[in-house]
Amino acid sequence: MGDRAKETVIIVHGTWAAPRPGKTLWYQRAEAEGAAENFVSKLDAALQERGSPARCWAHAAAQSSIFYWSGENSWIARAQAASSLADYIAKLRNQGWRHHIIAHSHGGNVVIEALPQIMAEPSFSGKIVTLGTPFMDAFSPIREKTERSDRFLISLGINVLCLILVVGFFEFLPSTLISELTGLSWLFLDSLIDLIWFAGLVILVFALGQAAKLDSFYQPRETDVQRSETLLALSCPTDEAWQVLHHLPKIDNPIAPRSNLLRFLISSVQSTAFRLREVARLQGARSFRDIGLVAKCVGAFLDLTLIFGILSLIFPTYVYLESNQRYLGFLGLIGAVTTALIFRTLLGPAFYSAFWSPFRWVARQLQSLAGIGPALGTYLVRRRSWPVLLEMVIGLEGYRFRSPPVSQFPYGLPVGFARYENIPQGAERRALQKRSAWIAGHLGEASQTFTNLAVTAADITSLLRTIEADQTLVHAAYYTDDECAARVADWIAGRG
Repeated sequence: MGDRAKETVIIVHGTWAAPRPGKTLWYQRAEAEGAAENFVSKLDAALQERGSPARCWAHAAAQSSIFYWSGENSWIARAQAASSLADYIAKLRNQGWRHHIIAHSHGGNVVIEALPQIMAEPSFSGKIVTLGTPFMDAFSPIREKTERSDRFLISLGINVLCLILVVGFFEFLPSTLISELTGLSWLFLDSLIDLIWFAGLVILVFALGQAAKLDSFYQPRETDVQRSETLLALSCPTDEAWQVLHHLPKIDNPIAPRSNLLRFLISSVQSTAFRLREVARLQGARSFRDIGLVAKCVGAFLDLTLIFGILSLIFPTYVYLESNQRYLGFLGLIGAVTTALIFRTLLGPAFYSAFWSPFRWVARQLQSLAGIGPALGTYLVRRRSWPVLLEMVIGLEGYRFRSPPVSQFPYGLPVGFARYENIPQGAERRALQKRSAWIAGHLGEASQTFTNLAVTAADITSLLRTIEADQTLVHAAYYTDDECAARVADWIAGRG
């Protein structure tokens, strides 16, 4: 079979599935004798049955030479993995290998990010299969911004080139004539022209470099559009990872305030004041509404006297007292409190409590206003915590653009390049039966999670880790079910 026999299958694992010492994972060859069948052995058998020379890791003499990446749930880690995968494939191509690629979960996003480099060579003739990939176009906004910046720099470089030509023309004119036309000294003009020359050349060189970089981006060619379907996206609406990553970002922030900042702060102050008032009433505090007319009149007179006394001590000028007459205010203060104590025996404890109610009201308002700082922090946390949690769960922490939608069909590919299929019905049915058993066995853990006051990023990350690792769920059916392995083998063998 010659060169045709040099066919290999590269398997790109998903998040949290990097190799672990002493354990053979589903995408690795089982090297120990008598080891149980896994996806690699099943796929190799299915390919042999279909007459295809391709084999998993046929190019890799040792387990350590297979492709793997960190598996971190991060868009940066996936971008780094895409670059490493492109380099890995380039080496295989130079060695004469025809390669096929199978990618599970976020490994599919790694492959999609590496496609511009993989497809740059028109000689690529392999097949690509993605298994349960929640496709996220995280890099198109970055590329678009870079291209806009590059185009601006190119335009700037052209303008600077024109400016350099104009400045160069002035250098051929007599210095006296230029000085007369501009009214500036020739020494200053000469320095200015030199500065323009230097700055212009730097900008022009940088702009030309950016123009060259624009050409490096992969653009679909006619040959790509006419090429037969190359990528098969196998997925399933009941895939747990897809369900979490697709539906979670669509949920409105459940803890976000429903009002703007000003209304929220006013409501918070009012709520705190109301709560303090109710607590005080429960502790026996009374107001003027709880006492009779005579007690109200006496209490109001004594409160005014007490307020006069306090103002006299603090601001004697504003109550028309000389500074040496502050003792009058002090006497008024003492007299009001003493009189209130005397009337307490006549009118009861409710009168005395009501007497102090205006001052309690002031204290409550001050205490409520002091809570504006924490209320502001609460508002910001409630507004930002949910988006941050989603960024952490989706692996877009630190991403400066709007979170991309999650889809089951790959993005940004030429028409006719990719096909989407649900996994075989039998495989889905068997996976759902296993999942039902899993739910029955883990119902207590799920209930405990959702009885918490708040679901944290760690909770959802733990759920996604379980989805990625548990082979009884739908998300693992792609590489555990024989029917799925057979469908992948059909695609690689060219059986559609």
